[in-house]
Parts: sequence; C-alpha cells; structure tokens
Amino acid sequence: MASPGAPSIIQYPYGFRDADVRGYGVSGIVVRLDAVVKCALPGPGCREDLERERRVYEALNPFRHRGLLRYYGHLPGGALLLEYAPHKTIRHQLVRPKMDIPFALRSRWIRQIAETVAFVHSQGILHADIACNNIFLDDQQNTKVGDFAGASIDGEEARGCYDDGYSHPRDDAAGVSVRSEVFALGSTFYEIMTGAKPYQGHQIHEVEEAFRQERYPDLSSLPAYGHIIERCWKGDYSNVDEMLPDITADGTASHCSRSGPLANTTSAPAIPETETLSPSISNAESTAQPLPTYTLSFPRFAVLVVALVGGAIWWFEEV
Repeated sequence: MASPGAPSIIQYPYGFRDADVRGYGVSGIVVRLDAVVKCALPGPGCREDLERERRVYEALNPFRHRGLLRYYGHLPGGALLLEYAPHKTIRHQLVRPKMDIPFALRSRWIRQIAETVAFVHSQGILHADIACNNIFLDDQQNTKVGDFAGASIDGEEARGCYDDGYSHPRDDAAGVSVRSEVFALGSTFYEIMTGAKPYQGHQIHEVEEAFRQERYPDLSSLPAYGHIIERCWKGDYSNVDEMLPDITADGTASHCSRSGPLANTTSAPAIPETETLSPSISNAESTAQPLPTYTLSFPRFAVLVVALVGGAIWWFEEV
C-alpha cells in the first residue's frame, strides 16, 4: 500500500501497453486481451519445454521487440498466455490454395525475421527450431517469432531440433549454434520464396546426404535472396547481423523491378545426381523421424484460443 500522498503506479501484466487499456475505475483497469493459452501435454519433457519457453519470454519481454509474440504472463499450472496471431503462421499462408503472396510481402517477412533473430541472439538465446511454422503473422501480416520451447539460453543445452531440410548434418552432430541458426534461416528464406521446404517431397536421408555433399536446391530462378540463402547454407555468415545489409540491399533492388505476386513451387525439385546418391529418388512426402526425447504422434503442446469479447479486468497494486 502506498503511503499517503505517494504517487500510484499501475503495474501492468507482462506484454500489455497503454494502447490496450479500454477503461478504468476506482479499483481496477480494463485491458483488451487477444490471446491464446499454451499449455503442456502430459508427455515426457513437455512441462520442462514449457518452462524453458517461459524463461525465454520473461527474458525478452522487457525489450518489447515488435518481432516477437507478446507474452502476457503464465497461468496457474504453468500455461503461457501469448499474443493471438490471426493469420496463423507463414507456412499456413504458403500452403493455402490459390494464395498469391506479393513479392514485397515475402521480402518484408525475410527482413523482419532476420532482424528479430539477430536481436534474440544478442540476448544469449538460440531458437533451435527456426522454421516457417514457428513464425506467426499478426493482423497486419507482420512476422512474430514464437515457440521457444526448445531454445538454448546462455549456453544451456537446447531442448529442440530443426525441421526437415532446415539443418546440416555437420550441425546436427555439433549441436545448436549460431551456425546452425544461420543455416535454418537460409531454409526459412527459401521456403518463403518458393513455398516449399528444401527438397520437399524427398526422403529425409536423401536430403541429408545431399546437404552433406554440399548439393543444395537450385536458386537461379529466384528473383532475389538466392545468394543470401546460398551463403547461409554454406556457412559464409558468421552471425545474423552480417547478413542484414545484404538483405536490405537485395530487397531494395529487387522491389524496384518486381512488386506483383510470386508463384509458389508446386513440385519437388530434383536432387542433383552423384555417384554416391541412389539413382532412385522417391517423390513421396517425407516421413516424420523419431526424436530422442518426445513422440511426434501428437502435438507437444495444446493451444486453446481464449475469446474475450470486450476485454479482461486486470488488477493493479499501489507502490
């Protein structure tokens, strides 16, 4: 309780801003909340993953970086209260039928993702699962990086792993690092520009063997960012900050010559043949590979949409 005459300061919950306030009275304020609740399933390691994610959000939230999902705090039992992304994820947008995404929007996504990941790394955090399915879109189609359940914090061992086509076998052996994050960004940019994961439709062991031999998808048809993607895959960037000037320059130059929709890739690109590659390549969808710490037969987390019509009353305390 504040002493007589002392100013009262409203203690907003995590993630709220002045613009979210819809009203106030003698004993409380009304804050609009468009959120989802992320809670752990009973599987092995799920609660630990959620706790890791909570720690990441609480470390990053004070900076209020616009490229991150807003974190509103946790509920009893450990569930996380997170910003609702009305346009879901980039991957969801890419696979929608007859969805023509303008080049300018894809270019903006690439720039925003790189800037956000660079910020996350500057705080000693490695995402460990950068991919289009973990990059959400707000009501203005701006990117929001989320799902930090597998992240590494200040050198701690990461709990997650990258999506198929998003990691190099050499990095899988070495563990999550800035180098592996840069490689994953290259695959993220590739999927944004083509609508498909690298060598999507091929068996994962074939993709890994191609990467091991430094044989990557052809980038010559891309209108922009091809050389940046290639440098990410080849490990030419020592960190994400190094690629930011290239992204800005490429996006600016390409935008001057192209602004219309860019078609997604509809068929799986062929993996270049070599003497060490089996001549028979399956075009079936890649099958999920077993991971060492959890089962992929169901989502590791359940996400429940909290629909709040009008707002939520939150408490404040005087100091």
